[in-house]
Amino acid sequence: MKNTIEEFVNVCTFSINNLVTGIENTLLTDTMKFNEYIQIRQDLKRKINDDKAYTKINKNLIRFAFLIELVKDDVSSTKFEVRWSPRLQSDPRYSDYEICRDIYFELMNNILNFDEEYIDLLKLVTKNFLISYDIPIDYKEIIMRTDSTFHNKNNITWIDKELFEDTILTRTILLDSNYNEEQAVFEKAIKEKIKVKTYLTDRALTGIYKTNREKRWETHPGSVQFAFRRDTYQIEKKLSLQICKFANVPESLINKLVESNLLEDYETFKCPIIGREIDFRDFKDSILISTHGKSRYQVGHMNPLKSVRDGVFGHTPSNISWVTEDGNRIQGSLELKEVYDLFFEIFENKPWELVAE
Repeated sequence: MKNTIEEFVNVCTFSINNLVTGIENTLLTDTMKFNEYIQIRQDLKRKINDDKAYTKINKNLIRFAFLIELVKDDVSSTKFEVRWSPRLQSDPRYSDYEICRDIYFELMNNILNFDEEYIDLLKLVTKNFLISYDIPIDYKEIIMRTDSTFHNKNNITWIDKELFEDTILTRTILLDSNYNEEQAVFEKAIKEKIKVKTYLTDRALTGIYKTNREKRWETHPGSVQFAFRRDTYQIEKKLSLQICKFANVPESLINKLVESNLLEDYETFKCPIIGREIDFRDFKDSILISTHGKSRYQVGHMNPLKSVRDGVFGHTPSNISWVTEDGNRIQGSLELKEVYDLFFEIFENKPWELVAE
């Protein structure tokens, strides 16, 4: 099977469908794995009870277990590689083929032990993909050692059901016109703003770890762009619900979110930099009638990713928010505390009469 995977990955145009077919054909002719695979596939199909959902889930399991999407050497885009690629030698993301195969079978067995609610959520996410190969699998911890890999079956975990459910239900409600009369606004905001900022790395052409739109959990864990998948789920949920707290959001949407226990306290959202309320009507205009290179509302880190120290830093839910254009321009590359210190310095150094003018 190792040769089959390498063959289908090392092509000009990668096709997950061709890879899955190749893997299944290989397993079905492997006398050592034949009986095990036939049985687990039958059990899994029966458990999921939806052929389309099973097919998508299986693709995602294979994608996670065997492959990684690495940024190219010229940092222009990403390319699929096997986990045992020569490019990953002496890299903590490296994993032997045998370990990847064990992960694949372990994940299938995990699903067989899930309750119906988690299975239903897995089926729901196959109908509401935000990123390609979206599946709630994460790492327990990151081990930065070149003599071991964190990509192994003992370090794999499924995202907590409550977080998974909240994130997927929020996404489902906001993107469904039956629940949300402003579905078009949310769809564009989520798919063009939140998706990119939440799940994909920024473009970094310099430094040790160059990145450009890799999955956050697949970039090198030494990079400031790295994030666990559980953190990205929380970030998606936070940024989506922040929009729902803008002034003048349709009341029917708020009621639906409250009824679904997704929105508990409703306090009008304010830009964390300048403290100004954001009006949903203005946000709608900026999203639907956008100007290339300009945006009145952006998603930003309160403390830049390059500022790594104790406290609220990194690509984490507590360090990211919607901000106004003015707030983003004032902040620049400063940490939030540096912005506030600068404000106080201006107020102390400038006489009030000059400020008033």
